[in-house]
Amino acid sequence: MAQMLMHSLTEDFRLDDQHDHYRDADDEVVTARLAGQEPPHAPEPRSGPVLDLMAMLQKRPCCAGGTRYEQGHPREPGSGRRTG
Repeated sequence: MAQMLMHSLTEDFRLDDQHDHYRDADDEVVTARLAGQEPPHAPEPRSGPVLDLMAMLQKRPCCAGGTRYEQGHPREPGSGRRTG
């Protein structure tokens, strides 16, 4: 199964088709600095809605308060760990 996965990930890969955008941007900065010019700046990051991840997690039934043991799970905390 692992060989099938590796084959499916590599069969259409061509290194010549890949383009290194980071290197291009780095070359632009170095060239500008060597010429005594102001180097180009990175584009402004896109902003989107800010999500309150803690509030979202607390709304989930599995995380809605209490420990796992208090929520009716049969095992006590730590009982599933292997030792040794």
